Amino acid sequence: ALIAEPTAATLSGPEPSDDDVVVCCSVRTAVTRASKGPLKDTPCEDMLVPLFKAIIEKTKIDPKKIQDAQIGNVLQPTAGGATSR
Repeated sequence: ALIAEPTAATLSGPEPSDDDVVVCCSVRTAVTRASKGPLKDTPCEDMLVPLFKAIIEKTKIDPKKIQDAQIGNVLQPTAGGATSR
């Protein structure tokens, strides 16, 4: 279940705005060995599809209402990170 928590936006702003950032859910891909694991040949884009489906299922959000999504990466670009990770 999602639980409303006070955030900097609700504590400092007078009224909610259309530009407010809302974090509704977070998920992650499976963890395996970097160059030897079972996902070593899987493109990052293919790994995102089940994540997006899980977020929609978990939050029951209408996908048409999602305006932007931020995807993070634990590696620095020079350490093997890709733009899609």
